[in-house]
Amino acid sequence: MLKFYKNEEGIIYPSVELLDKEMMDVHKEINEKHTPEYEIKDNKIIVKVNHGMSDEHYITAIVYQFCDGFMTIKLNPTDKPEVELDYHGGGILYTICNIHGVYAKSIDLGI
Repeated sequence: MLKFYKNEEGIIYPSVELLDKEMMDVHKEINEKHTPEYEIKDNKIIVKVNHGMSDEHYITAIVYQFCDGFMTIKLNPTDKPEVELDYHGGGILYTICNIHGVYAKSIDLGI
Protein backbone atom coordinates (compact mmCIF):
# COMPACT_ATOMS: atom_id res chain seq x y z
CA MET A 1 0.00 0.00 0.00
CA LEU A 2 1.32 3.46 -0.94
CA LYS A 3 1.44 5.91 1.96
CA PHE A 4 1.71 9.70 1.82
CA TYR A 5 2.97 12.27 4.31
CA LYS A 6 2.99 16.07 4.49
CA ASN A 7 6.05 18.08 5.52
CA GLU A 8 6.14 21.39 7.42
CA GLU A 9 5.74 23.36 4.18
CA GLY A 10 2.51 21.55 3.28
CA ILE A 11 4.09 19.51 0.47
CA ILE A 12 2.56 16.05 0.13
CA TYR A 13 5.05 13.28 -0.68
CA PRO A 14 4.72 9.58 -1.38
CA SER A 15 6.43 7.46 1.27
CA VAL A 16 10.18 7.14 0.73
CA GLU A 17 10.89 4.67 3.53
CA LEU A 18 12.42 2.12 1.19
CA LEU A 19 14.57 4.51 -0.85
CA ASP A 20 18.29 4.87 -0.30
CA LYS A 21 19.87 8.33 0.15
CA GLU A 22 20.76 8.76 -3.54
CA MET A 23 17.21 7.97 -4.60
CA MET A 24 15.85 10.30 -1.90
CA ASP A 25 18.00 13.15 -3.29
CA VAL A 26 16.66 12.48 -6.81
CA HIS A 27 13.12 12.31 -5.41
CA LYS A 28 13.62 15.66 -3.63
CA GLU A 29 14.92 17.33 -6.81
CA ILE A 30 12.01 16.00 -8.86
CA ASN A 31 9.54 17.21 -6.20
CA GLU A 32 11.06 20.70 -6.20
CA LYS A 33 10.51 20.98 -9.96
CA HIS A 34 6.93 19.65 -9.92
CA THR A 35 5.33 20.79 -6.68
CA PRO A 36 3.16 23.90 -7.13
CA GLU A 37 3.97 27.14 -5.33
CA TYR A 38 1.32 29.75 -4.70
CA GLU A 39 0.62 33.30 -3.60
CA ILE A 40 -2.76 34.65 -2.50
CA LYS A 41 -3.36 38.25 -3.57
CA ASP A 42 -6.55 40.30 -4.00
CA ASN A 43 -8.84 37.24 -3.63
CA LYS A 44 -6.85 35.44 -6.34
CA ILE A 45 -4.48 32.50 -6.04
CA ILE A 46 -1.46 32.64 -8.33
CA VAL A 47 -0.01 29.18 -8.91
CA LYS A 48 3.47 28.65 -10.35
CA VAL A 49 5.47 25.52 -11.10
CA ASN A 50 9.28 25.63 -11.40
CA HIS A 51 9.24 23.29 -14.39
CA GLY A 52 10.49 23.60 -17.94
CA MET A 53 7.98 23.15 -20.75
CA SER A 54 8.90 21.21 -23.90
CA ASP A 55 7.05 18.91 -26.29
CA GLU A 56 8.68 15.92 -24.58
CA HIS A 57 8.26 16.93 -20.91
CA TYR A 58 5.74 19.41 -19.56
CA ILE A 59 3.05 20.17 -16.97
CA THR A 60 -0.23 19.06 -18.56
CA ALA A 61 -2.57 20.60 -15.95
CA ILE A 62 -2.84 22.58 -12.74
CA VAL A 63 -5.80 21.68 -10.50
CA TYR A 64 -7.16 23.68 -7.55
CA GLN A 65 -9.42 21.59 -5.30
CA PHE A 66 -11.41 23.46 -2.65
CA CYS A 67 -14.22 22.59 -0.23
CA ASP A 68 -17.10 22.60 -2.73
CA GLY A 69 -15.45 22.11 -6.11
CA PHE A 70 -12.35 22.30 -8.23
CA MET A 71 -10.84 24.15 -11.18
CA THR A 72 -8.64 22.52 -13.80
CA ILE A 73 -6.44 24.46 -16.19
CA LYS A 74 -5.03 22.35 -19.01
CA LEU A 75 -1.62 23.37 -20.33
CA ASN A 76 0.23 22.83 -23.59
CA PRO A 77 4.01 22.55 -23.97
CA THR A 78 4.12 26.16 -25.24
CA ASP A 79 2.30 27.54 -22.15
CA LYS A 80 3.97 29.00 -19.07
CA PRO A 81 3.27 26.77 -16.01
CA GLU A 82 1.58 29.61 -14.14
CA VAL A 83 -2.13 30.38 -13.61
CA GLU A 84 -4.25 32.91 -11.72
CA LEU A 85 -7.55 31.65 -10.31
CA ASP A 86 -10.31 32.91 -8.02
CA TYR A 87 -9.42 32.00 -4.42
CA HIS A 88 -12.01 29.87 -2.61
CA GLY A 89 -10.15 29.47 0.69
CA GLY A 90 -7.94 26.53 1.54
CA GLY A 91 -7.75 23.36 -0.48
CA ILE A 92 -5.10 21.45 -2.37
CA LEU A 93 -3.16 22.32 -5.50
CA TYR A 94 -2.17 19.56 -7.92
CA THR A 95 0.20 19.60 -10.86
CA ILE A 96 0.26 16.85 -13.44
CA CYS A 97 3.47 16.11 -15.35
CA ASN A 98 3.28 14.06 -18.53
CA ILE A 99 6.29 11.98 -17.39
CA HIS A 100 6.42 12.05 -13.58
CA GLY A 101 2.73 12.09 -12.64
CA VAL A 102 0.80 14.01 -9.99
CA TYR A 103 2.22 16.30 -7.30
CA ALA A 104 0.24 18.12 -4.61
CA LYS A 105 0.53 20.88 -2.03
CA SER A 106 -1.92 21.92 0.69
CA ILE A 107 -2.92 25.57 0.84
CA ASP A 108 -2.10 27.03 4.25
CA LEU A 109 -5.04 28.92 5.76
CA GLY A 110 -2.77 30.72 8.21
CA ILE A 111 -4.85 29.59 11.17
